[in-house]
Amino acid sequence: MMKSLRELAILRVARLTPGAEYEWVQHVPILLALGGSEAQVAALEADELESEVLGEEGRLVVAFTTQVVREATPDEATFAAMSERFTAAQITQLLLVIGQYMMIGRVMATAQLEVDAVLGADVLAGIEQRARSEE
Repeated sequence: MMKSLRELAILRVARLTPGAEYEWVQHVPILLALGGSEAQVAALEADELESEVLGEEGRLVVAFTTQVVREATPDEATFAAMSERFTAAQITQLLLVIGQYMMIGRVMATAQLEVDAVLGADVLAGIEQRARSEE
């Protein structure tokens, strides 16, 4: 699954999870660094989940994420569409990402943690640089 799709899912979790502002603040720059657009960010922020700017796969991942967060499981049509587009391993990885960021958002909300300086894109750049130097 493309990394930008994972970031769309994380941002959707942030919109649906009270107290998850940290995730939003940190992951917007990561989405942009991975080739996502300001228009995609704006669509997610406005809850325009059918926006063309998300792309076909992006709309599917966002719908899947929304259903998992709200209902714990996607409806049959959404799951079937995900299964046609992605492998079982990719769907499982996405479910783990959704669950992890739901948990982080709840921990942050309960602990009333402050939002740190925006470091997401810098962290991503450091990881990519380290990976290139190890090749």
